[in-house]
Amino acid sequence: MKSPPRKTIPRLGTFRYSAVELLVALVLLFISAPLVEDLPRGEIIEALLLTIVMVSGVLAVGGQRRTLILALTLFAPALAAQANGV
Repeated sequence: MKSPPRKTIPRLGTFRYSAVELLVALVLLFISAPLVEDLPRGEIIEALLLTIVMVSGVLAVGGQRRTLILALTLFAPALAAQANGV
């Protein structure tokens, strides 16, 4: 006789985020980047899409608290460098 699955309460900093969302963000970036680069504010739109990809990447690897902190530590300077470049 099988026992019913136990319900666990997720702890803060541990959540499930699949890599499918990261893949969708990457595909969106690759498809739209050539289309928006010629627009008047195309750099800003492209930077926003790249930020979405980076946030999706952080969420995709941040399943554990330690990994999430490391990913955020690497994400912060990349975001600051991107903001200074736009």
